[in-house]
Amino acid sequence: MPDHTQGEEPAPLRRLAGSMAAFSACIQALPGDMFLHRFTEWAPRDVVAHLIGWNRYTREAIEQIRRGEMPPYLADVPNHFVNVNAVLVQTYPATDATVLLDLLGQTGSDLLAALRRLGAEDWMRDFGARNPIERPVYIQRQVDGLSDDYENHAHEIAQWRAQWQG
Repeated sequence: MPDHTQGEEPAPLRRLAGSMAAFSACIQALPGDMFLHRFTEWAPRDVVAHLIGWNRYTREAIEQIRRGEMPPYLADVPNHFVNVNAVLVQTYPATDATVLLDLLGQTGSDLLAALRRLGAEDWMRDFGARNPIERPVYIQRQVDGLSDDYENHAHEIAQWRAQWQG
């Protein structure tokens, strides 16, 4: 269960909000021409599109888990979410950083609002949802995974920026 006192947001929620803000600041600080440059199979643009989709998936997962259903994206765990991520990068095709950052902010705000409505007992409650290997699926673990993703991508983009010579 998240550590929090009366009136204070749970630690996983604070972490996610901070990770989202740090990532957005990282993207806003990029030189404009770097946003579309591919450093791996992805450009920073693709990372933003990916996170927009994961905000939405995580928002939907809250209700799916509470109904005892496995979020569909977990079926792609054996593939390390390669299939899910490929779809997300294509689902949000905009190339304008402002457009994508606005959508990232909107989807992030929607997710945070939904998480703020959870009771403290819901974060690590076993609602009956199971992953592909029949282990319980917890809301907090989905949120922690998304925070990890934001933080890892911010670090990755900082490394790209350090090598950028555009």
